[in-house]
Amino acid sequence: MSIVFICFAGFAAAQSYPEPSDLSVNDFAGIIDDETEQRLTEKLDALRDQTGVELVVVTLSRQDMFAPDISLKKFGREMFDEWGIGDDARDDGILVLVLRADQAMRITLGQGYGEDADVEADAAVDRSFLPEFREGRYAEGIETGVEDLIANVVRVRVDVPETAEEVGTATEAQAAGTAEEAGDGSIGGETGAEAASAEAEPVATDEGEDRGGGLSILAWIGGGIAALIGFFVFRSKTRKCPNCGAKGSLSTRRKTLVAPTESSAGRGERVTSCDKCGYENAESYQIAKLEKDEPEPEPDPEPARFGGGKAGKKGSTGKW
Repeated sequence: MSIVFICFAGFAAAQSYPEPSDLSVNDFAGIIDDETEQRLTEKLDALRDQTGVELVVVTLSRQDMFAPDISLKKFGREMFDEWGIGDDARDDGILVLVLRADQAMRITLGQGYGEDADVEADAAVDRSFLPEFREGRYAEGIETGVEDLIANVVRVRVDVPETAEEVGTATEAQAAGTAEEAGDGSIGGETGAEAASAEAEPVATDEGEDRGGGLSILAWIGGGIAALIGFFVFRSKTRKCPNCGAKGSLSTRRKTLVAPTESSAGRGERVTSCDKCGYENAESYQIAKLEKDEPEPEPDPEPARFGGGKAGKKGSTGKW
């Protein structure tokens, strides 16, 4: 009985979570319209590209479908860890979890965030998410709330360009700095290239011998092909006409009578004639069906993979 009880307890403790389908928006509850989801995805993809911060939106219908016996706070933290949201060194991920039927939401912050981020997460829930949710405008609330989190939690932590112009300026400045570092990379007054040239010594190789061996093989192959061509030409010149016996007077031509398709074979005709006596013989032959040009199956999409971050105890819960 004790063994059965232990196994049952272990089974009950294990929780199941949905698999992520995207690194930015996972609308499992279907409450975000396509246009809003596209805008959200673009914003969150840009945020991840510019800063490395993984902010993920997840919508579900109810919590009890996955983990009925734990609190919403623990549910959000365990899903965060199960997915590994955020960089594994910085622990800067953010999970926005919205449960439509439960009329509840949870923002879970990675371990790298402090008290200030916790306060701003609370404020974002009260001023951006919940007012829209209370009116049934889930997509609008999620979009407004995400923008609030980016502005007041993420941007104060990392330097994120706010406009396309700033992104371009930052990129140019980074490129200029890289070029300057490359120009200063000298060794004792010499550039890296000059130093490498001065230290380089000629090394004897067998490249010439290897190349000569390769050319010999190609010459043998070419000679063999030429010999085969010569054999067939000689044979055609020495064939006798079955009517007059003249050598080298026969010629053969082919023509297609019925073109082949993917579903049926075709039919052709091979005509042998003699230039000396006018002899002519026609033989029909079958042409194989055309091979179907089937498109290659598309590979299965790669599962979404996060950076391996861990959830902290910070975050905010809201209900409406």
